[in-house]
Amino acid sequence: MKRSGRKRIVNIRRQPNGQPSRAGQSDRTRSVALEARKRMHGANKANALRPEWGFALGRALLKGELSQLQFQSGLVAADIITFYYRMKGYRRPTPQAFDLFRVVGLSHIEVRPDTVAAAEIDYTRLQRAMRAAASKNGHPYASASNTVHMACVEDSELGSWPSHMVRYLKDALDAIALEFPERMVELR
Repeated sequence: MKRSGRKRIVNIRRQPNGQPSRAGQSDRTRSVALEARKRMHGANKANALRPEWGFALGRALLKGELSQLQFQSGLVAADIITFYYRMKGYRRPTPQAFDLFRVVGLSHIEVRPDTVAAAEIDYTRLQRAMRAAASKNGHPYASASNTVHMACVEDSELGSWPSHMVRYLKDALDAIALEFPERMVELR
């Protein structure tokens, strides 16, 4: 009796679920990602392989909108903010993480008090640096803090921002670099 559907290809490796194996197809996957980066973000062939094209701060660096030091301070800010939220038991500070019907915290993990205190100190230093940059340059603090959060944590594309918001971001990132010199990596 004939089986319905198309004939099964013989002599190929298969996964345990019966699908053809995708082992050894990393080049195909990489080429799809590179084409998407070229199509969506205008990456050239030489830069499309760089991991910075995978997020908004990296694309701003490669397009020349941010300096290397501002890029690194953006990474530091993202690290400090997410670590603080995780240590305090808050939800991850991204729009995708909000679930109004679920309480998320660290009730199942024993957190050391010194780690929480260190996260609070770093977060306070970060806020103080952004506040100092805002008052020094005459920007509203909420706008400077919001641009850092949008660019570094929420991964918002800088290309669609007005010029004054980009200026707020750059000033805040410069202040963060001055506040956290121990976390900046030497430039190559």
